[in-house]
Amino acid sequence: MRKESQLLVLLATLGITPLCYAGTASTQEDTMAWKRLNELVERQGRQLEEQQRQIEALKKRLGMDNASSEVGHSQSHVAKPAPPPSSAPGDAVKNEQGKQQVVQTKEAGPTQAVGRPPAKPNISQQYKEIEAIFSQQGVLTPKGTLVFEPSMQYSFSSANRVVLNGYTIIPAITIGLIDVRNVNHNTYTPALTTRYGLTNRLELQLYVPYVFRDDSAAASSLNIEDSAINENTRVFNADASHLGDVQFGLRYQFNMPAGGGPIFIGGLQAKSDTGKDPFHVSTDASGYATELPTGTGFWSIQPSLTAIMPSDPVVFFGSASYIYNFERSYQGTKWDPGNTIGFNLGMGFSMNENMSFSLGYGHSIIDKTRANGHVLSNSRTTTLGSLLFGASYKLSDRVNLNFSVEAGLTEDAPDVQLTLRVPFSI
Repeated sequence: MRKESQLLVLLATLGITPLCYAGTASTQEDTMAWKRLNELVERQGRQLEEQQRQIEALKKRLGMDNASSEVGHSQSHVAKPAPPPSSAPGDAVKNEQGKQQVVQTKEAGPTQAVGRPPAKPNISQQYKEIEAIFSQQGVLTPKGTLVFEPSMQYSFSSANRVVLNGYTIIPAITIGLIDVRNVNHNTYTPALTTRYGLTNRLELQLYVPYVFRDDSAAASSLNIEDSAINENTRVFNADASHLGDVQFGLRYQFNMPAGGGPIFIGGLQAKSDTGKDPFHVSTDASGYATELPTGTGFWSIQPSLTAIMPSDPVVFFGSASYIYNFERSYQGTKWDPGNTIGFNLGMGFSMNENMSFSLGYGHSIIDKTRANGHVLSNSRTTTLGSLLFGASYKLSDRVNLNFSVEAGLTEDAPDVQLTLRVPFSI
């Protein structure tokens, strides 16, 4: 009777109330039924563990998130539920077999990880797409990190000029000289930019360019006198290869938003006159340059302010700057090339964790040139407007590939400008 009582307690713990104790079966039959039930539960547990191992192997092959693996692993160790009450041990075995079929059907179906929002990219990843077109508008370099950025830039611009020096006797007929000039400018600028993070909010940067220039000009003059037309065409070529104007400066991030708000970055940059200046290039008798400058010939300083606003999946950005050129004396004359006001704005799109692209617009207004405080008669205000498109691809955690295209929208802006940059950090 003691063994029968223990068996009754055990079956009651499993949620089974055998009818044998109501006089429908013997104690030996109950014991056999309990053993079969125990073997069935153990076999079901082994099958679940084998299915779990297969699921884990499949997840590793598919590169699924570790978080979902942890959830599935924890589910495999949940205590096995007790079988529901039945009218007899035989019925209990049938119920367990039915439950096993249901579990196997569910496990055979597609597995889905328990819902968990994907981790948001850090602030550096969110703003990387901005650097695709503007090298100085991404987030700052982290503290203690050194970034080298070799780059190659190609710029092409052309200009046509027609000068009429004569008089008109009847409409569409001119007597005198017609001067037509076509000038093409090709500039290749390999450069190396270095940035170092002093703190997480302050970085230093240095830009060293080397400039190759190749200009060609074709001048055609038509001398119309009486009924004769005399045409004279000349072609002028000039080139240069020399160190450009070295630039250096710093940038500081004013705030550290915790909730994804806008960030503001201030910059201060100085430009030297290390390039070959326009005052020391030679010209021929016609006034055409036989060699070309590779720098402006003036020191300048440029303060700037940049605002960056994330709005998932887009990042908006804008910047304003002012370039102040210091006067320079040459052959007793004080020259002032005019200061520049500039701004740009745009947006960056992150397509995935490796690929992003940006659209932007840049605008600059250059003041008139002055000599001894007076505006030159042939000087005018210059406006540069350009549309920019850029793409960025992350080759690795430390190396990016950035490419941008700039198309000029105003007469004085370069027709096209291509830039390839490969920043890598150590």
